[in-house]
Amino acid sequence: TVRAGNILRLWGALEFSGLASNLPYALCEPLWRLLLKRPMPALVVVSKSFADKITDATLLGRLTAAVFDVARVREIAPAAFAPTPKTWSTALRLVPRAPPARGMALCAWHDLLYLDRKKLRNALPLVLPGTKRAAKDHLATLPARVLEKKLWQLSQAEFEKIDCLFSQIIGKA
Repeated sequence: TVRAGNILRLWGALEFSGLASNLPYALCEPLWRLLLKRPMPALVVVSKSFADKITDATLLGRLTAAVFDVARVREIAPAAFAPTPKTWSTALRLVPRAPPARGMALCAWHDLLYLDRKKLRNALPLVLPGTKRAAKDHLATLPARVLEKKLWQLSQAEFEKIDCLFSQIIGKA
C-alpha cells in the first residue's frame, strides 16, 4: 500500500515494513532519527550533502553504521527534478544490520540510540561495560558540559571524544 502524507506525522500510526521516498531535504534528519530506532529496508532520495553526512565519520554517520548497511545507488542531477533544487541528490539503499556484537564500540552507539532523550551523564553508564563505579570513573574524563547534553546535541568534537572513550574502554573489556 502506498500512503501519501507527512511521514513524521504518519510514522507512529502506520504499520509498514519498508520505505521508499524522495525525502524533502528539510525532513531528512528528523526522519533519519526515527528510522534509526525502527530499522527497515529503505530506498530514499536525499540531498548529496546529507548522504555524505551519513556515510562519513560524523555522529549521524556512526549511528547509521551501527544500524544499516548503506549503499549509494546513484547520484541524481538537479535537472532531474521540477522545481530544480540547487544541489545534487543521492539515492541510497538501506539494509538493516543485525545489532552489533557486544564488546564493540558500535554496540554502545547502537544502545545510545534508544536512550537519546536522556542526558549523557545518565545514559552512558547504562551502555558502558563493567560496574557503575567504573562507568563513573570513565565519565570523569569527559567535560561536565558534555555530560549535560543529550545524544543529538553533541558537536563533532564532543562525539569524537566519546567515540575515543568507547574505543579505549571496550578495547580493554
